[in-house]
Amino acid sequence: MRMIPVSAALLLAAAPWASGSAVAQPVNPFTGVTRIWLEWNEIPNTQWAPRSIDPEARPDKSLSVVKFQPVVPFRLNDDWTLVTRTVFRYINKPDADPVFGFNPQTQAPGLLGFNQKNSAGLNSVNPSFFFAPNIGKNSAIGFGPSLAVSINEDVGHNQFGVGPAVMAFHRSGRWTYGIRARQIWGVSNRTDNEDLNNLVAQPVLRYQLNRNWYLLSSPIVTADFNLEKAWTVPIGGGIGYNFGLTQKSQAMVSLEGYYNAIKPEVLGEELLGDWTIRAQFQVVIPN
Repeated sequence: MRMIPVSAALLLAAAPWASGSAVAQPVNPFTGVTRIWLEWNEIPNTQWAPRSIDPEARPDKSLSVVKFQPVVPFRLNDDWTLVTRTVFRYINKPDADPVFGFNPQTQAPGLLGFNQKNSAGLNSVNPSFFFAPNIGKNSAIGFGPSLAVSINEDVGHNQFGVGPAVMAFHRSGRWTYGIRARQIWGVSNRTDNEDLNNLVAQPVLRYQLNRNWYLLSSPIVTADFNLEKAWTVPIGGGIGYNFGLTQKSQAMVSLEGYYNAIKPEVLGEELLGDWTIRAQFQVVIPN
């Protein structure tokens, strides 16, 4: 059965360029650093399917999304930089196997119910490419293509998708703010499901408290336009800490919590849990 899609996402992380204010180097924090970035998202109290499909379905499962997402910039010339961000998304989601047998009510073989379980695997690989003009040390704006390559059909759409991606960020004193967004349309569908039509937008707001501690809000807003009620809108944020690894590189850890104020519906039911817990670890290396 189809579970509500978590996009990057979701079910995607704080924008990779948003944490650059912690790097005490005379480089652009958005286009001048390489990031090795690991993120974990947990959404408890998630339901595997609507009760109209499985009367025994209850919001007692957890949806886990682990993302490894290296961000690597390439300076093309004095005027342009290509920023690449590739997301490897591993999902452990509520699922179920149908149970068939003799139905005493119908006196015939048929569907008896569902054996609930979890399905796990590498959901997709999502590379994005941002062509960014070199406009200064504290700002960045970029645009380019984004791809979605499904890997495991048990936890993904088994489709290939493509679409545009944009990003814009600025650092001013202790503040960093901006947004990253992409729209994916399915162009190669190997299933009976509807073609991909997903939007992911991630605003970023960060405040550096002191040399090491910072506050962060970076909700992942998603929309699956194949659903009648498409939007997922979280509200919240968290706190982070950065510390030096070498003279040039730094590590960053953060813990965030988001209330899913608006959630999509499948056959008239909200399946996603109310809260998302997010933990991140990054290694930041100035180029």
